[in-house]
Amino acid sequence: YIDEPICYEGQGGPVPCTGPFYSSRIKNERENAPRILQSAQESLEIARAQYSLALAGVNNDTAVSANASVVSAQQALEQATTGPKEADIEAAQLQVQQAEISLEQSRFSLQQAADALEKAELTAPWSGTILSVDVSVGAMIGAGTPVVTLLDTDRLQFHTNNLSERDLA
Repeated sequence: YIDEPICYEGQGGPVPCTGPFYSSRIKNERENAPRILQSAQESLEIARAQYSLALAGVNNDTAVSANASVVSAQQALEQATTGPKEADIEAAQLQVQQAEISLEQSRFSLQQAADALEKAELTAPWSGTILSVDVSVGAMIGAGTPVVTLLDTDRLQFHTNNLSERDLA
């Protein structure tokens, strides 16, 4: 244990600290050392007791888990030897019927979607040149939603000033 601590603050390197503050700090540390040691020993004893309890708990948990496994195995054996109950069979048949109905509904919806796709038609209000496509492939759109921007080339006019034949070539 060092009587004089090493100071760094405001000094060019480690030097012994002096003054009443450092002397009283060392005195307090020496007086508190037995209490700190006693506290550490008590913490060690508590930790040892908790460790012993944890080991006992692990053994108890293992026994509970093993007991649950035995009960589960006994139930499985009983069900295997007696076979399925009438209520279980009826419930399974009902689930199969519900799945078949759901499958039929899905097939009907698929057929409706295919029919709607076959009847789908994209028309423009006039003939022209497509300037931009405003939706992406596979996007869901409603009726009347513009999908492209058209340029009406029938009414397209250019006005120029001072244009010579050489500029046209």
